[in-house]
Amino acid sequence: ASVLSFATAFSFDLDVLTVDCAVPSTPTGHLVGRFLIFVASVLLIFVIYGVVVVVRHGMAFEQRLPWLICAIGTITLIFYIPVVMAAIGPFQCVDNPNGLRTVREYQSVICWVSSEHTTMVVFGVFAMMVPIAYLAMSVLAVWKFSERMRQGDVAFLKMFTFLFVRYTPKHYWFALVHMGRSLAFSLITLLPSVVMQILLTQMLM
Repeated sequence: ASVLSFATAFSFDLDVLTVDCAVPSTPTGHLVGRFLIFVASVLLIFVIYGVVVVVRHGMAFEQRLPWLICAIGTITLIFYIPVVMAAIGPFQCVDNPNGLRTVREYQSVICWVSSEHTTMVVFGVFAMMVPIAYLAMSVLAVWKFSERMRQGDVAFLKMFTFLFVRYTPKHYWFALVHMGRSLAFSLITLLPSVVMQILLTQMLM
């Protein structure tokens, strides 16, 4: 077995989540549906935030904003690998006996030839912007951590609790190591060689 099977265990399964009624039952619809699960989760956070602030905190939206950012950061961290796996799915092409290359998960889609694959690739590129932006934000937060702590910036700490809570103050930067490692595990699945996938996975573990 290759690392593909291992990584797939962390990706969305629309059949289990039964969202076929919400998206077209096509490869593109299936792919979009994966990403929409994440989007729906973020929107739900916004709704809960709005209700809680209105009911319990007298509409003090600005004061409670750090907790909203923290909640969105937490849900994005949970969906980090699944979103990456969904985004790179269209780029995972395999050879077939007939000489054609098809998408590994969607065998009916011919790579780099069919219009559906083009649509999936474009969507994958846009979807990949989410984890890239999240990683960039995390890098900035780690870069500013020491300075903000010297200033006693409690709001900053509340906003990025999801990044630093698992690590000691001395090793706060390890959040980036963990995220980079997770991203590398996902991107390894793009390699055509199973042997290379296994080798690189062992190096990362």
